[in-house]
Amino acid sequence: MDVHGLTIHGLIERGAALYGEAPAFIQGERSLTFRELPRRVEALAAGLADLGIGKGDRVCVLAQNDVDYVVLYGACARQGIIAYPINWRLTAQEVARVVERAAPRMMVVDATTVGVIAGWPETKRAIAHWYQLGGSPGAGLKPFDSLYRATGGAAAAEVSSTDPFAVISTAAVDVIPRGAVLTHANVIAANTMVMACPRPITIFSPCLSSTSPGSAWPWLTCTPAAPTWWCRGSIPRTRCGSSTATASRMSRTFPPCCPASWMPPRSSGAGSRA
Repeated sequence: MDVHGLTIHGLIERGAALYGEAPAFIQGERSLTFRELPRRVEALAAGLADLGIGKGDRVCVLAQNDVDYVVLYGACARQGIIAYPINWRLTAQEVARVVERAAPRMMVVDATTVGVIAGWPETKRAIAHWYQLGGSPGAGLKPFDSLYRATGGAAAAEVSSTDPFAVISTAAVDVIPRGAVLTHANVIAANTMVMACPRPITIFSPCLSSTSPGSAWPWLTCTPAAPTWWCRGSIPRTRCGSSTATASRMSRTFPPCCPASWMPPRSSGAGSRA
């Protein structure tokens, strides 16, 4: 299959076939290999299927970086579920506006954002399922880990590269945030452009889930990463089938500014700035 027909889940499976037991993601003491990633994705997909969440449904995520966030993206991609990441730097009122327009079947938060949605599981009854990544779940929330099924079993949905993979909230117009739909092909094309960089660079993912620099977004720059990651290392390690299999190291957040020392040096050619 050429790149135009690939889906995000297809990239995960390709990474497993190419790199096997090489570490794909490292977060603190935790790591996940390329081969383990699709297994975790399948186990989570089964849990989502048990909840009746399937193709075309939306899952909002208000959280900082976590390996399980990556797995959730993979499960959404496998089942045709639309991921809806939300900038964790937004206020409760701003998040509420995004969630209202998203109309998700599930909301996922973490320990850093649980206070933002305090009381929502009781008041926002239209959202059927509420989960928390890591830690002791807050009131009305269930542990995200409980979604994983030991045997998997959910059949993968029929998903094409032109199907929507995610919706990103863009700048608000008249206080109302607008959702930009990204297909699997959109995300893969953006990643492929980064892979075309002629030399390794160290970057962090650009902010794509809002105009605030607090929320970067997955797979658009290095790997199938969770929002607000910044990836250390060289671009050629990307999971799109590159020649190397270096693990992506993740931190919970990245700084809201962009010091020049973090960015690749500009060309000294005509028209460049010092």
